[in-house]
Amino acid sequence: MLTASPTNVPDPIGVFGVGSKRSVVALAERIRITTRWSDSGTHRIDYDDEWIQDASSDWHLPAYEVEDISADSTLIELTKLRVKLEAETVEDFKAHLAVTYAYYLEHENIWLVVDDEQIEPRFFNQWAYPKGYSPYCYKKSYGASHERVNVILTSGLTLEERTLGGDYGVFIYCNRRLIARALRSAEVGFVSGLVGIDHHNMNLARVIVELNGPARQMPWTSRKDGIYYGHPIFRTIREDIISAATNATKWSKALKPDFADKVEPFDSGKILEEQLPASESIKNRLPSPPRTRIDSKETIVSANKALAHRKPYIRGLYETVLAAESIAKLKLLSQRNRIAFILLDSTVEIACKESLVNEDPGSINEGRLKGLTRDKLQDETEKMVLTGDPIWGRFRYNYNRRNNFVHSKADATVPDEDLEAFFHDVKRFLTQAFGIKFPSKS
Repeated sequence: MLTASPTNVPDPIGVFGVGSKRSVVALAERIRITTRWSDSGTHRIDYDDEWIQDASSDWHLPAYEVEDISADSTLIELTKLRVKLEAETVEDFKAHLAVTYAYYLEHENIWLVVDDEQIEPRFFNQWAYPKGYSPYCYKKSYGASHERVNVILTSGLTLEERTLGGDYGVFIYCNRRLIARALRSAEVGFVSGLVGIDHHNMNLARVIVELNGPARQMPWTSRKDGIYYGHPIFRTIREDIISAATNATKWSKALKPDFADKVEPFDSGKILEEQLPASESIKNRLPSPPRTRIDSKETIVSANKALAHRKPYIRGLYETVLAAESIAKLKLLSQRNRIAFILLDSTVEIACKESLVNEDPGSINEGRLKGLTRDKLQDETEKMVLTGDPIWGRFRYNYNRRNNFVHSKADATVPDEDLEAFFHDVKRFLTQAFGIKFPSKS
């Protein structure tokens, strides 16, 4: 609109008199604005680059009456655009409108149509309701009645687990307009010592902040496309935002490894709501996250750190076992068991050589070692490790299977129970031969 916004509009999204004139200049060289207030006459103004650059202009624009358009409407026509419009640009614009004005579109206060397509609202409330952690909603009010700002803060986990790019973090609405989307900056705590450094294991966490009140009390920038972090209202609620983000990211880290079992099935439930005094922090109201499961691979590496320092040749042995375990869990690979099996058999052969060369120096020279067949290699190692144990017969059997995989049948598979038994044997051999530790269930 081209005149001052009415002062009696509750919780407006701002005064756009100046913005409507400046924004069109940024988009086009020629601008025509036609407007009609209520059932009065219709008026139009035109301006272009020539008028803007005219040094003698007094910056007054002539307005003239034209044929009526629909009552209470404004038509803005832009020609000679300064930017090239491509299909991707249009789609991005539609997506922006869908999330920015979702609350208005939902209640049909306005309709937005682009290329004959009516924009449907999109929200970020695809909450998950895992056991012990339903979304929490806290409500507070700040200021005197005529300047009151109502704050609704909702935090929890989202079902959108594959949003690596990122619709996670902090979302801020001011008077129902989305101002900041997926904030993960220092201003909302994403630094060491607070929420932590942004990491993909946080990508289930979502905090939505809704502020409603007088436009001048909203912490938006002058363009209303970002947050002014120095605003008193933002400074007041910042601690609560950081507390909520810290809590939600801890839950994300704890449950993300078991997303398919502990998060995804729980797609319905109730948001827990609570009204709090303005002075009370939400920190102590948030549910305690479960203890984050320590990655078994990290445990194994840590358990063998000192040993690997004394015996650097063992590092490749247990790391190959860890690699085989990781591959065996990749459901995307139909031949994962076969690949892991080959890695384990290679580990047995390499471990036999390392044992003969490094654990019993002088027992065999390099020339003789190179001439040993796999059977002879295992025979020599058996004299030192697990002598007479049936494990050596199983190693010979698995070596023959491995040769069959490599040289005969590319599509041969390994049953899960056979692979699990081979893992057990290889770990036992490495522990006996080198003292390598495999704690936990790995």
